[in-house]
Amino acid sequence: MEKNSLQIGERLKEIRKTRGLTLDAVSEMTDVSKPIIPQYFG
Repeated sequence: MEKNSLQIGERLKEIRKTRGLTLDAVSEMTDVSKPIIPQYFG
């Protein structure tokens, strides 16, 4: 299960970078605090 979580995190980071989204933008879009975002998006 941990391996899948890592793959999801890597994919989310790739999507964020491809779309040119900042951590601030993702935070606003998801209503997740900015310090938490890197835990999921890397």
